[in-house]
Amino acid sequence: MPAIGKQPELASSLKKKFQSFLLLPFIMGSFLGCMGIAFANPLPTQTIHLQRILNFDTLKPAFNAMSLNRVSLFTVDNEENIYCCDYERNRFLKFTLKGEYKGQIGGAGKNKENSSLHYPTGIHFNGGTLYILDYSGEYVKMFTPSGKFLSSFKPGKDVKSYADGIAVKDSSIFFLDARYKEPGWENHKLISVFNKKGVKIDSFGKPVPTDRFITRRAFGGAYLIASGDKIYGAFAFSPVIFCYSTKGQELLYKNLSLFSIDPELDPVLNVLPNEDEILDSQGKKNPLKTISMRYAYGLVVDPQGNFYISLNDFDRYKSYILKLDSCGTPLEKIEPVSGNKPIFPLLKIYRTPKGRFFLIGKYLGTDDIYLFEWIEKK
Repeated sequence: MPAIGKQPELASSLKKKFQSFLLLPFIMGSFLGCMGIAFANPLPTQTIHLQRILNFDTLKPAFNAMSLNRVSLFTVDNEENIYCCDYERNRFLKFTLKGEYKGQIGGAGKNKENSSLHYPTGIHFNGGTLYILDYSGEYVKMFTPSGKFLSSFKPGKDVKSYADGIAVKDSSIFFLDARYKEPGWENHKLISVFNKKGVKIDSFGKPVPTDRFITRRAFGGAYLIASGDKIYGAFAFSPVIFCYSTKGQELLYKNLSLFSIDPELDPVLNVLPNEDEILDSQGKKNPLKTISMRYAYGLVVDPQGNFYISLNDFDRYKSYILKLDSCGTPLEKIEPVSGNKPIFPLLKIYRTPKGRFFLIGKYLGTDDIYLFEWIEKK
């Protein structure tokens, strides 16, 4: 038994040990979080109510039925006209937000260097010019908003950009080179930079991450956004978010599948779609999951540098938007509804030059594809 005079010291020692014991879970949680083994609590959830703008299926001229699955190849100009991909007819159709037809960009043709398109895979509007990625010809083609062809160039065999893997800032064109596995990929740079005459002037960034991603084309799962003096991007299949300065300095590179983010979202972030997963029990392609594999993903970055990433859970038939801050820390998950009906699947999220937030998707259990707007309450 300790001496009477030692009891205060003993009590103080026991108190410190007890306080250290209480802190242990927080210390371990921080350590495991740094190791990518965090045990996440559910993120705060926000339900957003969308305003329906138009129905793509009722627009005239009509899209080819197969093309509507690729309507996520979409951009908006400064006058807020929309450009939507009619993929099977090798063109983009231009409409007002009221659905009034304003003309077409491109069309089928044999000359790959002129205004004809051959299975376009990306479109970007900047400074009064439309930039279109042409998959079969591997060209960048430039048009006026009225559809007048301006010029084209071929980035070269070392650049294979897909989906929205193109962004323009001032006099530079940035390509997200999401190549699949090829010899020498280990030394490959993530982003290639060209001037508007087609001359390569720089390349930077880590190569496309892991065999999980590079053994497949990015096709519909690679996104690039230029905002201020930064280049933001995302891969759908890893999934990775990143941010570089326009000079090539890495500011953020985070693989979300390595972290526990939210019990509902973790299974979505950790599942890699493959050919087996898009087949039904009779061995036929499930069109819903085909959309999941190739088109059901999107990226928006707001003026504060927050990321918004669209995700679809095809087990629960739910769509989400995951919001992360500029450091890649998850902030909340957002569930979109319109007229009290859930939106599923989400095919595209997009922020216009004037700051409007558009979403493309379907009502759960229906076939028509709609353009919605998220109007935040002040």
